[in-house]
Amino acid sequence: MKRLTAYPCATMAFFLALPAAQAHAASSCPVEPVSVTPVELTRMDSYIRNTQSWGPSGFVTTSLSERSGKRVTTTYLTQHPLLPGSLSRDGMRIDLSYDSPLEDIPRLKTIKRWRSGYTASMDGEVLERGTFELRYKHSTSIYVGACRYIVWVVQQQMSPEGRPGDIFEQHFSPELSTIIGTMKKSAEGKRLSGVFFDQIRVVE
Repeated sequence: MKRLTAYPCATMAFFLALPAAQAHAASSCPVEPVSVTPVELTRMDSYIRNTQSWGPSGFVTTSLSERSGKRVTTTYLTQHPLLPGSLSRDGMRIDLSYDSPLEDIPRLKTIKRWRSGYTASMDGEVLERGTFELRYKHSTSIYVGACRYIVWVVQQQMSPEGRPGDIFEQHFSPELSTIIGTMKKSAEGKRLSGVFFDQIRVVE
């Protein structure tokens, strides 16, 4: 059996430095709610960078993505990260409003389900009405880079009148009070697509 001293010095240095490197990475992970400290989430393979913060009008996500070789900026404004809200892009804005009070959404883990009618409009003209639903499924932990977070797995479905809506599975961090991963699923539960991030950092 080889003795410990047979290992090259460089290899030993790597293993000795690893815990310190992991601790440093963990110490740089955002831990405060986005309402206190804005964050930036980045996915590198299909480029997406989301900057999330709270402003006077609500929760704001500014998303920079790459489409057909061009970078496109989209701004989302909502009263809670689990709710789709207003969307602004290229001078166009679509607004979403909900019929039910929003106060119960932070207690979704306890109440399990939140349901509301919604109205989508543009320039005051109604585009669509339907039903929106959130369902708490379970809690788990996921990594964004070296940062580990406990998340609620929440099923989100927006159903326009007369047809079933798409199903999304949101990974909501109650610690950060924001969504850090999204998966689109079929009615049978099959994964169709998803957005998960490689990096998360505090916006200085």
